[in-house]
Amino acid sequence: MDLLSLFNRHFDMYSRYRNNSRRAIPTDRRGDYIPRYTNRRRNNNGLPSYMRHTESSIRRTRSYGPQRLKPRPWERDNRPSTADHPANDSTDTTNTNEVPKPTIGREATPEELTTVLTVKNINLNIDDNVKLHHTDKYENTMEREGEDGKTLDRELVIRRAAEFQVTIEFYRPYNKKQDDLTFIFKTGEHPLPKAGTLASFKLQEGADRSYKPDSWGARIVKLDGNFMTMAVYVPAKCVIGEWEFVVKTIFEDKDGKKTSFRYEYPEDIIILLNPWSSDDAVCYPTEKLLDEYVLNDGGALFYGNYRQIGSRGWNFGQFADGILDASLHILRKAFGFKIDGNMGDPVQISRALSRIVNNNDDNGVLVGKWSGGYDDGTRPTAWTGSIKIIQQYMETKEPVQYGQCWVFSGVVTTICRALGLPCRSVTNFASAHDSDLSCTIDKVYILDDDDDLIKLDIGGDSVWNFHVWNEVYMQRPDLPTSSTDYNGWQVIDATPQERSDGFFCLGPAPVAAVKKGAINIGKDTPFVFAEVNADSIDWLLDDVDEYYVLNVVKDKIGKKISTKEPTGKRFRGNLSYFGRRGDIDREDLTLSYKYEEGTSEERDAVALAAKLSNTDKNPYITDSMIELKLEDQDEVIVGKDFSYSVMVKNVGDKSLTIKVGMKIESMTYYGDAVDMIIHKKFDKMKIQAGQETKIKLDVPADLYLPKVVEHFAMKVTATCLVTEEHRRVILEDDFRLRRPDLTIEAPETCKPGETIKIKVYFDNPMNKTLTKCKLMIEGSLRSTEIPNGGTIDFPDVPGNSRWETILTVKPKIKPTKLKERDLFLSFDCVELPDIVGFHGLDLSD
Repeated sequence: MDLLSLFNRHFDMYSRYRNNSRRAIPTDRRGDYIPRYTNRRRNNNGLPSYMRHTESSIRRTRSYGPQRLKPRPWERDNRPSTADHPANDSTDTTNTNEVPKPTIGREATPEELTTVLTVKNINLNIDDNVKLHHTDKYENTMEREGEDGKTLDRELVIRRAAEFQVTIEFYRPYNKKQDDLTFIFKTGEHPLPKAGTLASFKLQEGADRSYKPDSWGARIVKLDGNFMTMAVYVPAKCVIGEWEFVVKTIFEDKDGKKTSFRYEYPEDIIILLNPWSSDDAVCYPTEKLLDEYVLNDGGALFYGNYRQIGSRGWNFGQFADGILDASLHILRKAFGFKIDGNMGDPVQISRALSRIVNNNDDNGVLVGKWSGGYDDGTRPTAWTGSIKIIQQYMETKEPVQYGQCWVFSGVVTTICRALGLPCRSVTNFASAHDSDLSCTIDKVYILDDDDDLIKLDIGGDSVWNFHVWNEVYMQRPDLPTSSTDYNGWQVIDATPQERSDGFFCLGPAPVAAVKKGAINIGKDTPFVFAEVNADSIDWLLDDVDEYYVLNVVKDKIGKKISTKEPTGKRFRGNLSYFGRRGDIDREDLTLSYKYEEGTSEERDAVALAAKLSNTDKNPYITDSMIELKLEDQDEVIVGKDFSYSVMVKNVGDKSLTIKVGMKIESMTYYGDAVDMIIHKKFDKMKIQAGQETKIKLDVPADLYLPKVVEHFAMKVTATCLVTEEHRRVILEDDFRLRRPDLTIEAPETCKPGETIKIKVYFDNPMNKTLTKCKLMIEGSLRSTEIPNGGTIDFPDVPGNSRWETILTVKPKIKPTKLKERDLFLSFDCVELPDIVGFHGLDLSD
């Protein structure tokens, strides 16, 4: 074989191999292995079949085109941190962000470029394409400046399952009878056709211009002299990420020797999921709602408990410069930096994201922490959005400290929306954690020497005041059923709770399967079902092996499941919904997860889940003639005294002897008791048939303040010993104290580029000094003091005093097409964390 031709063809691969410090196995452009030594022999031993000596396969290759400036994705991925990036080392002139252009053979001569059909320039028509593909909000598609003041190149971001148009300028007009024109798209370090990472196709000409949904294609839109505008179709199952674009032409000389001319476009084309296309598995049926589930970069996360719902504005920021690049990096990392067909499957993508956003298995984005101090990181309640978290992760390449469920969910929403996967954050109040997948929440009590009920710390089941996860929208052709009933919203959860297939991840679990109790459908559906619809069973361990049912509560779990109303606009609701009606901007999803409590359909779903869990239990318990009802405490402000009452009613026809006990404990929002605040036993009393009596417990602030933890959550437990029935009635409820909100006084409109003053304040309700005070700022209203967001430290705030500050802010210039600008604030301190506020305004002309 002609060794010179072979050398010309593979010169770039050998060069890459020699300069590759990792000594990766060399492959040619088709992904086949190139033996290190056998290729130097004069025979064909060890060569791939298509490279063996045949007249038709002998080609000379010429490479040409502009210099590539941005490193390829795998080159960026392999670098440990931004600080170590060679582009940041200005003292070493050899360290540059210019990537050597692959050289295949020699450069094309001027004579060849005028004789052969070769590319002079390519216009990606970014303005038209991003508008057509709903990607015009991404800042990397816009003209912008970097931190060094230099103009950054615009990038083309498109969606699969759709066409985009490219205008190619050749050195001479295109002649379809004479010119052999091929287009190549490739992604990953070792692209392969069978992996869906390499595509080579020709122009479609003739009457039939239709595309196959799973195949690449191209057609001519317009020919004008040396210019050809063509439409390229990206298949519906295309791997998402950054794709290289090559235009190849073949020239055959008079001796029959063929030469391949390859124009390698110097910038990548970013391809995302397409919920606007019916051919894509993530297609959403109501296009208008995509303004919320994909295009809204701000929103709200709900927390608290089902009677005392709080909300916090959250800056998802999926279009901010660098966030899409980071999201693609995180996705590649979730797949072990192995780019293949799974990165085009929304089922695999969503499950991988639920694993990589926590750091438990793969050194992912966030470290979860639910107890102890946060001095070596950021308190979870201090975060106001996802941008700072993702930026810190990309800069340090280390997991960010710290997050809890709503922070994990906010970051997942950002990444999913950035990638084009419809997503929303969902809060479940009275959310169960079923540690043994029994689909029941079991608590075990014993009697102490004073005949009081003591809860044993066994089993691992718990009930969280609230828990925040995500829903993503997709079709589920992977499920073992021909029905489409399980298409639609799917639950995924990045908060590390239980292992699934050996990793801390969850989902996707179809919401429709959860509602039916079909826990054998989807991934981790039993766990999700228990979170929203498990029965709560209290057991009394009377002897070593004797368990008796104390209580069964069938409507305790899963209340007021909430998400932001899909208005497509910024959140305009209340920061707190303490008993208020008319929840602005809050959509209730409870009936999507379960039938109405107590109906036959709901009980049938519970029975099916119990049967499928192989722990079918239907504990029998007779109803007591004593009913307990705890009085709601919804408006108690932190630092104020309060009282809690239990109503005891005899619903029978005989008088009964009762002894009531009440206790209040401080607790975490995830259900763990922290400290006993008060425990009181009341004297025995007679209660007549039909009689109702009220028993009250007073709780002074000086008693509870030293014992409460963040979120100021408490659990009240009332017990009643009924002498004649030889049984105990038990009732629990959770409540939290209300913290102040940040009040923001600011205009509702401003002009682009205008500097405005805003006043921020709150009243410290406690007779206690607030220490280590800081204000975290994020959003598209930028502080002039910290333009890129961050924190400002403040002096201590004395007890029972007002804290206030004046911030000077300017609206972010980009994107100019959007008129809304947001400011997300969080005041953090040791004694009273999680004081939040947000403000939105419109840009005026």
